[in-house]
Amino acid sequence: MTARPLARPLSHATPHPADEQLVARIDATLTDYLAERRRYTELVHPSFTEAADALTAFVLRGGKRVRPTFAWWGWRGAGGDPDGPLAGAVLAAVSALELIQASALVHDDLIDASDTRRAIPRCTWTSPGGTASRAGWAPRSGTAWPPPCWSATSP
Repeated sequence: MTARPLARPLSHATPHPADEQLVARIDATLTDYLAERRRYTELVHPSFTEAADALTAFVLRGGKRVRPTFAWWGWRGAGGDPDGPLAGAVLAAVSALELIQASALVHDDLIDASDTRRAIPRCTWTSPGGTASRAGWAPRSGTAWPPPCWSATSP
């Protein structure tokens, strides 16, 4: 008995435009989402808007978008249709993986008391009342607390 291939070979297939422009589509999705959520921060307090701006600059300053790309291709490999009704929701969901990664990096920099990430000032934010310290983050001995606040305009 010969084994049947699980999927047809892609060697002769023409790439779908949604696949070819995936990183740009992820960036556009993140840009739109973060801009929409920023409007809500203005209703809470100016310091939340400052934090949203810092996070937006951190997330959108570049990257390979490996995590969302892997997730997108997992969906495509399972039969996901980039022209289908779920494509937009799947793009939003896989793009959100970048927000999880950004949160992990910010948390890592706080825990390690790092001043930079890849030679760029870290993205941290501390509210006027020191929200970060109340959230359970303790400084390493000999470090200043709260950590410096880097705004969205940091180089």
